[in-house]
Amino acid sequence: MRQTKEKLRGAASGDIKARHMLRQRKRRRKKILIRTVLVLVLLASALSAIVFLTPWFNITAVEVHGNQKVSAEQIVSASGVATGSNTFAFSLGRATDRVLGLPYIKTVNFRRIFLPVKVIAEVTETRLVCYAAYAGGFVGIDNDGKAAEIMTSAPGGVPAVKGMNLVAYELGRKAEAEMPGQIDAILMYTGQLESAGLLSDTTDLDVTSLMDVKFIYQGRLKAYCADGTDLERKLLMFKEVEQNQLPAGARGEIDLTVKGMASYRP
Repeated sequence: MRQTKEKLRGAASGDIKARHMLRQRKRRRKKILIRTVLVLVLLASALSAIVFLTPWFNITAVEVHGNQKVSAEQIVSASGVATGSNTFAFSLGRATDRVLGLPYIKTVNFRRIFLPVKVIAEVTETRLVCYAAYAGGFVGIDNDGKAAEIMTSAPGGVPAVKGMNLVAYELGRKAEAEMPGQIDAILMYTGQLESAGLLSDTTDLDVTSLMDVKFIYQGRLKAYCADGTDLERKLLMFKEVEQNQLPAGARGEIDLTVKGMASYRP
């Protein structure tokens, strides 16, 4: 009986020691964790001070590549990125959104460069594909369907759109026409005319009815396309007739509405 009690006391004493050692280990781990967090916080604070409060990361130059229509000054100003400011103090996303709101800008990609510290903006631009009369002037429309430019005189090298009523536009944003789908149809026609090498000599594009679209070439040949079905083939037939079957400077009409045929009428 005495031996049993001694064994029980020994086991209890061992449990107490084990629990005590476990508590000590937990305390040590907690202290180590606290020290580690404090060290990391101090390191992060020191790093932030170095990054944001020293001139080592100040932008020395902002370069713009790929622009032709839009000046580098316009792009830099819209981005909000300035020389002398910290390269980490501006948001790439916000700068991108601001520049994409400019007319003629299709894409922009900002890159931070170090040694020396600078920012590079790589842009691609849209191009004018047509224009429409509006409020006594003209609105140029680019190949994304966006209003790209307000003009007091008609530009050359792209067709005037007839039969479209612009109800709203904002430079750098897609134009809105009264007829649903009209802007998209215009982009399809101007895109195919450009691919066929005819856009720069197309003077008028009539989209009064999307089932009876017409265009005028060099101010002398009027082409009837009906709707946009098989438009690529229709334009190839138009080129064949204009270049190889008609005398130079011929005037008249070319009917492309019958499948597989192109009929000329003086």
